[in-house]
Amino acid sequence: MNKWDRYRISTNNGIEKGKIHGKKPQQSAPKSHIQTFANSLVQLSALEINVTEHCNLQCKGCDHAMGIIPKRKIALSAILTDIRKAAKIMHVRTIRIIGGEPLLHPELPDILRDIKSTAIADSLELWTNGKLLNEISQDTLDYVDGVIISKYPKVNYNWDFSLLNEYANKYNVWFHVRNCNHFAWNSLSDKISNPALVKMLHANCREAATCHTLRKGKFYKCVQAAFASDRLLAAEVEILDDGVQLHNNPSINEEIESHLWSNVPLQACYYCLGEFGAYFPHENWSDKSFVSSEHANAGFDPQLILPDSLI
Repeated sequence: MNKWDRYRISTNNGIEKGKIHGKKPQQSAPKSHIQTFANSLVQLSALEINVTEHCNLQCKGCDHAMGIIPKRKIALSAILTDIRKAAKIMHVRTIRIIGGEPLLHPELPDILRDIKSTAIADSLELWTNGKLLNEISQDTLDYVDGVIISKYPKVNYNWDFSLLNEYANKYNVWFHVRNCNHFAWNSLSDKISNPALVKMLHANCREAATCHTLRKGKFYKCVQAAFASDRLLAAEVEILDDGVQLHNNPSINEEIESHLWSNVPLQACYYCLGEFGAYFPHENWSDKSFVSSEHANAGFDPQLILPDSLI
């Protein structure tokens, strides 16, 4: 799934800083804000939960590095453990169930049911490439509020809009089909050497405000950071992981506060083009040789003009 598939404009850049239920957002100094945060739930517009790390497509430039990192089906117990911990710290407008391809998980209805039971979010969305949509179970549709379908060119689908209309009315679920004809490069294997450029990319990254992610017992403010260390291992590059440990962490509130609002770039930012990667036509590949040369053509959007100081 590409970053432009997921991006939605949200109020206050996706994070409502210091908001307490029933009260206005805090406008106080950082010290007071940290006290407020410690006694309330941080409010996020969206949180992504990866339930599978394998896919029935292999899209060039996938944000989640499918086809590069090892395949992994996340256990129901692990997902629920992380969600229950997160629910004590934050409240979310929308949980996005993503992958990989989430419909490949055999326990998907149970995952959705258990996430609903935590009351962490106001709504639950399923994000899918649509290949298995004609096989979706009634239990799955009973638990979700909406389904986002990333529809790719040159992919055969076994459904049409009449089926979606039938599902929508039968299960009271909305559907949104997004034609995803292009991806944008964002991931790199070679480190960006100019710290000023990395700082600019981080400061202008909308994903850090809208694509918060839980993965492997950690919280990440963007999806690239969640997958960066595993992705880069395939290129024999090791970096420190940027995630905040959810469990057995006595300072978790302060660490998430700092993680969300720090203007210091993440380690993953040194291997990311952020919002400014060049576009390319969507391509579904299956040749493993692509992995080693994946980022050979990665580069900035040619319409981005940088001063010499950032080159």
